[in-house]
Amino acid sequence: MVMHVSLHGAVLNSKALEQFGFSEKTETPPGGIIVRKPGTNKPYGLIMETAFLPIFSQLPKPTEEELLQQIKDGQMIYAAAGVTTAQDGAAHLGDIQIVQKGADNKSLFIDVVSYPFITEFDTIFKLYSADDFGKYNNRFKLGGIKITIDGSPQGRTALFTTPYLTGGPSGEENWLGESTFSQDEVNQMLKNVYDKGLQSTFHANGDGAIDMCIKAHEFASNGNPTKERRTTIIHSQFVRPRPIR
Repeated sequence: MVMHVSLHGAVLNSKALEQFGFSEKTETPPGGIIVRKPGTNKPYGLIMETAFLPIFSQLPKPTEEELLQQIKDGQMIYAAAGVTTAQDGAAHLGDIQIVQKGADNKSLFIDVVSYPFITEFDTIFKLYSADDFGKYNNRFKLGGIKITIDGSPQGRTALFTTPYLTGGPSGEENWLGESTFSQDEVNQMLKNVYDKGLQSTFHANGDGAIDMCIKAHEFASNGNPTKERRTTIIHSQFVRPRPIR
């Protein structure tokens, strides 16, 4: 398996496809990419976005000792560049717990902010309350909730309002990319975040994904869209002039 540096996907050989359960019977999940061999339904090797997430979750995990050492090593990269705050976007519960352990051990020498991924929402709030967010404890805090709207332009999975010139990853014509979640799902996700009084940070690359963020904000803001919520859209690489105005 060769993973893309963005961690949005990977290319798998036939043995890896078999190991992770991909075959011609595997359905492409919403928001996912499984490139097929031309004229067949057999996976060709490229797996991306939501189709890749189950693979990522099954990869071998470092030991706790190794992870705590990586926290120190990672901090040194920031500190050497003079950066005193780092953030972990789209953090899963295990990520949060290991950084929390590093904080409890007084191993953090820069500030670290975690943004739990939206799919962890219910799990996180079994262990934390909204009051636990926004407060540093031994240089660590929960900052808000991360919601991913689309993929990446380099992977042709960013969502646009006009088609890619070169088509989709599997040669699809008039390919606009695709969203990770539906508009209705994103609307409710953001409302859940706002209802708890928390910050949300969106991942959105294409102008279509940015439009979805704006629509979700309009839905979730309960008629008060200008209230200070510190909502952000990271990447935002292909925003049109009108949404900026």
